[in-house]
Amino acid sequence: MYKRNVKIDLIKSFAVSLVIIYHIFPNLLPIGFIGVEFFLIVTGYLTAQTLERSNAKEFIIKRFWRIYPSLCTIILLTMTIVIFEGYSDEIYVNLKSAVIGSVLLSNFYYLFTSTDYFFVNDAEMFIHFWSIALEWQIWLFFAILTLLFKNKKLFFLFFLFFLLVNIFLLFQKSIFDEYFNPLRILFLPLLGYIIFSYNYKFNTTKRIYSLIYIILFFLLIYVVNSNFDLVGYYILLMLPLIVLVIDNKNSNKNITFLDKIFIFLSNRTYGLYLSHYPAWKYFSVYYNLSYGWVLALIVSFIYAELSYRYLEQ
Repeated sequence: MYKRNVKIDLIKSFAVSLVIIYHIFPNLLPIGFIGVEFFLIVTGYLTAQTLERSNAKEFIIKRFWRIYPSLCTIILLTMTIVIFEGYSDEIYVNLKSAVIGSVLLSNFYYLFTSTDYFFVNDAEMFIHFWSIALEWQIWLFFAILTLLFKNKKLFFLFFLFFLLVNIFLLFQKSIFDEYFNPLRILFLPLLGYIIFSYNYKFNTTKRIYSLIYIILFFLLIYVVNSNFDLVGYYILLMLPLIVLVIDNKNSNKNITFLDKIFIFLSNRTYGLYLSHYPAWKYFSVYYNLSYGWVLALIVSFIYAELSYRYLEQ
């Protein structure tokens, strides 16, 4: 049985803060979208931890009921507002996105419609659902692998092969080409999964080697992409991986007040992520309120609290 690792709560809290700031103040934090990548690393790590102590079928069922009620609730609330207050084109755009989002395929929808994540239609309320869909697909992928490969050595070999294929494909294009393509960043949850599965038993020397491998890995990706603008992106991307390698054992220390803040935010990251974007769009874009971001944050925290207490348990 694993005790709570507050470092995971720290990464999740930091990640959701980055994404929210990026969506509300893109010029203030232009690289804030990297918070989604942080979430995906943690997803791989926690999936490995969960599958070690439960079967794949039970894992998928629990994950589904953890995310789906809140997802449907935010869709219904948002579409009700859009239908009563929006124009016909806004209703049409969001209705399509809502339907696709409800079946957890938003990332493929935006990929095949050539949607630009960085220049999205102002009417669009659900574009952030792409990462929810991707996370669900990652859970399915890991669960299926677990069912297919009972032998851990075969599982690891296939896992390593898939990681290498993913990295090879990554080298063919810039990191931001086809932003919604799952193959663009699937290597991140794969790395998170590997860190938990094979690194938690390592001694200090092997952990140092792991850190060197991580640094060399991202240096290689950077050199292949040859894009100086991505230096900060790769440096930031290494941080959660390094934290997990250095402190991947569940801490036995006493929980501090700061830890409690991270735990509080971490427990509500899903509700915050789901609600902040449509709330911000409604107050700041639809009504162009100068203080709209304040109202959006208030609404998001209220929704996140209710979602955590009543929809995600």
